[in-house]
Amino acid sequence: MMSVRHVVVVWCLAWAAASASDEAIVDEIRSSLVVSQLVLSHQSEALQLLVNATETVLRLLMKERSCPFPYTRVLDECFYLSTLMLSHSDARTHCQGMGGDLATPSHPYALASYLYDRGSITPSVGGSKTPNNEWRWFDGRPVDRSLWAPYQPSKINNRLEPEDCLAMWTDKHPPLNDYACVGTNTFVCQLKQ
Repeated sequence: MMSVRHVVVVWCLAWAAASASDEAIVDEIRSSLVVSQLVLSHQSEALQLLVNATETVLRLLMKERSCPFPYTRVLDECFYLSTLMLSHSDARTHCQGMGGDLATPSHPYALASYLYDRGSITPSVGGSKTPNNEWRWFDGRPVDRSLWAPYQPSKINNRLEPEDCLAMWTDKHPPLNDYACVGTNTFVCQLKQ
């Protein structure tokens, strides 16, 4: 690909060469033509490298932005909101059957906003109380104390059932709530990445 400037230079040089009788002028023109061709060759290589790099970046961005059906991207993670009502353990089994697990979001507020916008108020997510009375996400991270809704975790419900499983109140701030694992809720799966 030649730029307009290079075409004009080459044309002028060729015209000058045709009308010049002096051998030195013809040599200078030939030399200028070779330099122009080298510059053009380098520019063409640089342009091709830029095109290749741009295509690679676009492919990576498209790969990052997409989640397989039926998952949806929320920031940099893929989630699926189920409308089934299952116990915590049945919900986890369901999510694992979909290639994921109950959600252990890196960005709980982003997930809560996404769920709230879809009308889900108290779905189960992937966390529970350990035998040592510590709250952990299923990926092993401790549940940050600042994520608990006011007066949570409450440990026991009005039916005197222990509340050892984790849910998200999407209409409260902060959003996390403990609930009885035998209770049924909608739930959120997260694709393992």
